[in-house]
Amino acid sequence: MGKKLDDIAKDAAVAYFGLSSSENSFPKGTEVTYHKKVDIEPDTSGFFTDLKERIDKIWTENIGNMSRVARMSDVDFTHYVNQLRTDRGAKPLNTDSNLIEMWMKMMTSADRKLILVEIKSSEGRKLLLVNTGIRM
Repeated sequence: MGKKLDDIAKDAAVAYFGLSSSENSFPKGTEVTYHKKVDIEPDTSGFFTDLKERIDKIWTENIGNMSRVARMSDVDFTHYVNQLRTDRGAKPLNTDSNLIEMWMKMMTSADRKLILVEIKSSEGRKLLLVNTGIRM
C-alpha cells in the first residue's frame, strides 16, 4: 500500500516552504493542520465552478520538483483567482482575503484528493493546497 494522503501532503508542504533542513519534518514548534472535507459546501454554480474548472486544468503545471506532487500555496491560488476575476471584470483580491481561504477549503470538499495544509509557526501562517492524486 502507498503513502497515506496526509504524509503526501506533509512532504509537499515541507518541500514547498523549505521549512526544515530535513526533507521529512517541520521545525519544532510548528503547528500543522490537514483540512480535508470541511463544513463549507462547494458552490455548484457561478464563480467557484469556473474557478474549480480552471484549477483542475493547471494542476500539472504546479508539480513540485522535490515532492513530485501537485500543490499550490495561497499566493499561487490567489493568482489563478485573480486571473478569473480579471476575465470577469472584477477587482483582484489580496492573498489575505477571507474568500481565498474559503475557496481553498471548498476545493477540498469538492475533491477528496485535495488536502489543505495549514502551517502555523513563529514566522506566521501559511496555506498549501495539495492534490495528492497528481504525482510524478
